[in-house]
Parts: sequence; structure tokens; C-alpha cells
Amino acid sequence: MKRITFTTLFVFMSLLLSTGLSRAQSTDATLSDINIDIGVLTPAFNPDITKYVVLVPDGTEAVTVSPLANEGSASFSGGGVISLANQELTTITVTAEDGTTKKSYHVFMAHENCYAALFNDRVNLAPNPLMTALSGFYGGWGARSINTDPGFVFCGNTSAKITGAGGGSIDFNTVANYLEPGAFYQISAMFYVEGSGKAQIGHSINGTSVLTETTKTNEWEQVSTVVEVTSLNNSANLWLNNWQIGVAGDNVYVDNFQMYKIDNDDNLSELTFDVGTLVPVFDPEVTDYYLLINEGTTAVNIQAVASSATSLVSGDGNVTLINDKGTAEVVVTAESGNSKTYTIHITTELPDMDATLSELSVDAGTLSPVFDPEVTFYTLEVPEGTTEVMVTAQANSAAATVSGAGSLDLVYNEATSYIVVTAEDGSQKTYTIKWSAISPHSTSSQWEAYDGGNAPTVSGYMDVPFMAVSATGSTEALRIAGDETTARIYYSAADAAVVGIAANALRDDVQRITGLLPTVSTDAPSASQAVLIGTIGMSPLVDGLVAAGKIDVSSIEGKWEAYTAAVWIIQWRVLTGH
Repeated sequence: MKRITFTTLFVFMSLLLSTGLSRAQSTDATLSDINIDIGVLTPAFNPDITKYVVLVPDGTEAVTVSPLANEGSASFSGGGVISLANQELTTITVTAEDGTTKKSYHVFMAHENCYAALFNDRVNLAPNPLMTALSGFYGGWGARSINTDPGFVFCGNTSAKITGAGGGSIDFNTVANYLEPGAFYQISAMFYVEGSGKAQIGHSINGTSVLTETTKTNEWEQVSTVVEVTSLNNSANLWLNNWQIGVAGDNVYVDNFQMYKIDNDDNLSELTFDVGTLVPVFDPEVTDYYLLINEGTTAVNIQAVASSATSLVSGDGNVTLINDKGTAEVVVTAESGNSKTYTIHITTELPDMDATLSELSVDAGTLSPVFDPEVTFYTLEVPEGTTEVMVTAQANSAAATVSGAGSLDLVYNEATSYIVVTAEDGSQKTYTIKWSAISPHSTSSQWEAYDGGNAPTVSGYMDVPFMAVSATGSTEALRIAGDETTARIYYSAADAAVVGIAANALRDDVQRITGLLPTVSTDAPSASQAVLIGTIGMSPLVDGLVAAGKIDVSSIEGKWEAYTAAVWIIQWRVLTGH
């Protein structure tokens, strides 16, 4: 029985070994390091970064590049001893154990005396910075090539060449794949314009073309630009060329192409002092402060720390005071070039911050609304013919100053006045008065009932009939607006054009006063409350009423620029045409 048990156990274990799952092959195609025997690898190695520049001392003839695969079962090609006399780029291709997963790392060689990286702590996004090849890195068009004439190479053994004025373009047409919305980028390249003309860095990153041109010829020149990605265009392009009509260079050489994501943080994270109390409490978004000190203080030391380690701070340190007062301006400049200034007023006591008025009055008309120190916009209506108004303004604080008050002229029956109050601390408040002259018979948004009397004489030959206007109705009155409805305004399409203008002007006036917008129509009248506007002899609407004896126009018939107005009760069927 023991023999049987042993045999059975042996068979079972053998079965497990023969049917067990096999190990999956690795897909890791990364490097764990790139070692070099001379120079500095830029940026520092990271398995996810695939592009590097090795900066070597002048006179270096060769560099040994030794890659190390992250997975022992992976293989790689490239690297080794790189002769700088004829090679500036080595591409290391890692093949994972599975045989299909691959990843390529590009290592460019450059002498320290010619290649100056804008940033050593981040990836250069330009596909081939030293222009060792165009194919596989750049798109474009025209007569483009790789130049090996050392007289037109800025750094290393090669540069890119565009032959002939307007001869072509080197395009980074996959640039959108490297951009982030809202981020800032610095783009730079060395240009040599042979002969005359210009070259350019151009881009359409935000949808429209932006150009940065060269300014020199027959010598190397660095051209640089900063772009904020505000509305990323997925078909964006970035180009280096000489095609611009009228200014294109004869031959153009390009080298040291660089593009980096840069910081735009221009805030402070800390603002401290060796003496005094800061008012208000520090906030990175607040840029104006008072530092309250004791009398007799002769100097203050300011310590300012930028939010970003890449930003520059100036204006901090020791500030010498005169008579217990001084001002310091701390400026934070981001990599993007944008800056923010923090101003610190150093004093023994806070200045008065009151920029309000205690009085605002005029010698003609009435301000609307009634003056309130916190209300800053007013209207003023004065009688027609008024050409001047005296505005009196008094600051609430004796330390504040007032400008803009006094005698104000009315031009073309209207004007806008601005009264500015400046507090002791420099803060300001502006009070605005918009004023206009009105006819004694015109109706404004502050209208009053009018009984129709005191009609003026127009042109010396007729009386203008003004009708009474009231806020209360009657059976004999025409209701122009009320209860969320309005009278409809009619005129004839066959009448003079100016009649239509008058009809629409009346409509707009009614809306300004009541908030209700009447309908203007050239259809046959049908509304129960209607305003009819027309010219005798030109309006079938008016002529039909005259012919039916429904309206009396004898007082104006045959006269120039005369009119009449009245209220009638009419049945619309008397009209024979429109």
C-alpha cells in the first residue's frame, strides 16, 4: 500500500509540472540609464525622456555612450564610441523580450563652446536640435537639405539649409502633439541669412500665423519667441523658413533649434519683514500693501520668495527710510517674461482711504437719483437753452482731493461730467453725471402730466397743437400704453420715408417711458387703440379719413412743414384703401 501511494503522488506532481502555465514575455523596452565617458547628459536621465544632448569640452574627438536596458532580457542597438568628426547623433533602439515592443532614445553630441541650452533641467521638444537630419524629424517643402560646409555650421558638423530666396520651409508639423492648453513655450533657433533678406520662426499654434523675423545678415543670430497656448489648434504648425514674399533671404542656414515648456508663475509665496506689521495680511494675489513701523525706524529688510523656483525676484533686501517713510517695489518675473509688481508703502500710520463725496449738487435741474455717496452714476435734465451748469462736489475726507467739478459746458444739448475723488492712499472713485437739455414740451423718463396749454409758435406762422398727457385715462382719451399693452402705430407704405422714421421714433419713445414696445405696422388699421401718422396727399390712410369727413385738416392743408394732432373715434370700415 505504501508503494502505491508513493507512485500516485509522483504521477500527480509530474502532471502539474507538465500542464503548468508558461511565463509571459516582457514588454519592457525602456533603458534604466545612459552612461557617457565624458561630458554632461542634458537633461538628467529619465526612462520616459527619449531625447538628450551630451555637452562635451572643446577638442573632444569621441564620446562613448553606454546604454543599460531596464530589463535584462531586452536587447538594444546603437551607442558605443561616437566620433564627433563625422557623427553627432546616436539612436539607441531597445527591443523588449517579446520581440515587437520597441523604444528609441536619441542622443545628440555638442561642444560646450557652441551649443547653449536654454534650459538644462527639462526636455528640448525640438525633434532634431542640431539639424543632423531632416527626414524622420521634420516636414516642409522646397529646396531643403543638410549642410556640411563648416563655414555655415553654428555647432557640430551640420546645419539645415534652405536654398534660394523663398526656397522652402522646415516644418515641425506635429508640434500640437507636444503642447498643453494654457501653457507657455519658448522657441529658439540660430539663423544665418547669406546675402540679404530675412528668415523667420513662424507658428499657427493658436490658429493665426505669428512671425518672428531675423534682423541681421551674413552672421549667426539667435531668434527667440514665447507663445502662450490660448486656443490650441490641432493642425498647428511651427516653421523655420525664408519664404515671406519681398523679404526672403538668399540662402538661409538653421542650427540649434530649441523648444521648451516654460513657467508663467509670477507670484510670491512669501513676503516677510524684520520689523513692522503688513496691512493687509499677505496674499499672493494682492499687490499693494502698507507696512506700519515705529517712529524712528531707519531701515527695513524685506524677504521675498517666489512661488516658482524658476522665477526671478528683484527689489527685496534692505530699504532705507527717510523721515519714517519709504516705498519698495518687489518684482517677480516668470520664465515667460511676464511679471508682477508688489508695492509696499512703509509708514508709521495708515493713510485715509476714503474716496467718497459728502456732497454733489448742481445749480440747474435736478440730479436723479437723489445723491448718495455710494451711488456713482446720475442723470441731469436742464431746460433747453442751458449752456452751462455749476457742479459742486465736496469730498467726505479732508485728506482727499476732488477734480472735475466746477463750471461745465453743455455741447449739442448734452454732456457727461466725471468727478474724481482721490483718497490720501491714492485710491479713487469716479462719480458720473450724464446731463442733457430738454424742450419744455418733451417727455422724458421722469415725465409729468401736461395739460396741452402754452403751445409755442413754430416758424412764426402757425400754432403747434399739443395734446394733454395724463397718467389717468378716460372714455375720450387714447390709451398709448397701460396694463401691459400699447396702442398700435400705423402709417402707409406709400407715404414719404420720413413718416416711417417718425413712426419708429415714436415707438422707441414710448418704450423708453413705459418699458412697453408698441407695434409699428403698414397694414390696414384694426386695433381698438391706434396712432395714425400720415401726409395729406401721400397717405391713402389719411386721405381716406379726410374724404370720409372723419378728420379735419383745414388748419394745415396747403402749408409747408405743418401738422395737426387730435383724438378721434373712428370705425375702420370707412377706409377705402391703404
